Amino acid sequence: MIIVAYMSCPKLISKSFISKVYDLLPSQVAFTIHNFSQHQRKLSFLLGRLMLSKMLDIDLTSIQLGQYGKPSLPNGFHFNISYSNNLVICAISENYEIGVDVEYIKSDIVVDDYLSILNENDGNIISNSYDEVETFYKVWTAKESVMKADGRGFNIGMDNIELYDNYALIAKESKKWYLRWRVPMARYQLAVCCEEDVDVELRSFDLLDTVG
Repeated sequence: MIIVAYMSCPKLISKSFISKVYDLLPSQVAFTIHNFSQHQRKLSFLLGRLMLSKMLDIDLTSIQLGQYGKPSLPNGFHFNISYSNNLVICAISENYEIGVDVEYIKSDIVVDDYLSILNENDGNIISNSYDEVETFYKVWTAKESVMKADGRGFNIGMDNIELYDNYALIAKESKKWYLRWRVPMARYQLAVCCEEDVDVELRSFDLLDTVG
């Protein structure tokens, strides 16, 4: 089972609230977040880490980074965090490597601008679909979740990932990465990737519970 918690992050939050959140973080984690230039990214990253600490009751300083920067935990649990617009996602799995990606669906997006990053099969899937925008976001989130689950990120290259009905393959590799899609909130597309075909449970997370 993969637990995926999601939380809406208000764009306007008082300075006193931010201060209270910082007080809950280890100093080295707070320092890293403080250096982010964009306020929304800073807050989303911060809340994602707090969601993780609440879900697993862990010390955030125990998070380790792999060769390509993928974070992991020494207790054997796997996690992944994603955020877009004002939605923050935190997914955990006790047994398997996972990756998640959430994207806010922009109705005015020009899909053709992104096709060069994808491969020919992706382009055919999108152009032959009933709703090109919706299908594009399903393809995009799936591929990002695969890259995050694998751990190599964009070093893989989106065009080197082939999508099938419920799994993906990375070029020249036989390992299957299983995919699930969910809609946590209106106008958002979420993809969850795992090295095993397991169920996904969505859970809403309350902002006040996170800092309370």
